Amino acid sequence: VIEEGILYRVGRIRQKGPGFEESKELLRTLAAFENRPFVPSDELLCQSRALDFLRAHGFFFAAVVVETVRTDVPGIVDLVVTLSPGRRMRIGNLATSGAQRTAECSLLGRFGIRRGAVYNAAALDAAERRLWFTGAFSSVDVKVQPAGGDKLDVDIHVEERDSKSFA
Repeated sequence: VIEEGILYRVGRIRQKGPGFEESKELLRTLAAFENRPFVPSDELLCQSRALDFLRAHGFFFAAVVVETVRTDVPGIVDLVVTLSPGRRMRIGNLATSGAQRTAECSLLGRFGIRRGAVYNAAALDAAERRLWFTGAFSSVDVKVQPAGGDKLDVDIHVEERDSKSFA
């Protein structure tokens, strides 16, 4: 015998914690959760989207906690998002290693991220894929490390493939 209980829905997404200048844009990003059936995994998915948003806007040390809070209305829960963005970070030094035949300026040009740019995790992932998809490298590994202050150093390690030719 299956007895269905109350169908829970997400009412609102509420922000809690320190001020964040892009919070309206973030709340628009998370608005997809509002007014839809609540699933327990929504907390984790909402947390992941908020963290991706913060990391795309320069916050390397960001942390996000999402809690489900029941409201006075039966069957309605709110998701409360607590943000700890930390400092906005910028790209510091870009170092390359492993390239034997590829010039560093060519490698960095294809990478496409410059020193002083605001940190963006999605852009770094795309730059890593861009290098890999050239077909010139059998592996590409990008590591980001804090360098002090508001800088992050980026280490790019590549392993070159044998050259190919078309006739």
